[in-house]
Amino acid sequence: MSNTFTLDSLREEVEKKYAPVKIGLKDGSEVTLRNLIRMDKKERKLVLDLLDALKDSDGKSEDDLDSEEVDDLIATVGKILPIIAETAARGRKLASEIGDDFALTTLVLERWMGATKLGEAPNSPA
Repeated sequence: MSNTFTLDSLREEVEKKYAPVKIGLKDGSEVTLRNLIRMDKKERKLVLDLLDALKDSDGKSEDDLDSEEVDDLIATVGKILPIIAETAARGRKLASEIGDDFALTTLVLERWMGATKLGEAPNSPA
């Protein structure tokens, strides 16, 4: 007995497993934030580089960040959103609606990162 799959059925499975994050905007439209592993190599590298830039503030509580650090974090997320959104324009619109709200910026990024996390590799049988 063999297992036969079609690319269409595998694509459907991938869509379910790595579903994008959708965020509703004030005007009733949605912005779709694509899963990191569904992006092309160039986009993925850009996003990972920007996420690395965010790591500089890791370990600090929100109370320990100064105004400049908060502004830098918001600006970095503002660069990430147009890349991960289904279109750059939609990502910029989301960034515009978020504005300078650091808490909202953080929550949007956390939700996207939580949905994007890759599962751990299974243990080897050996």
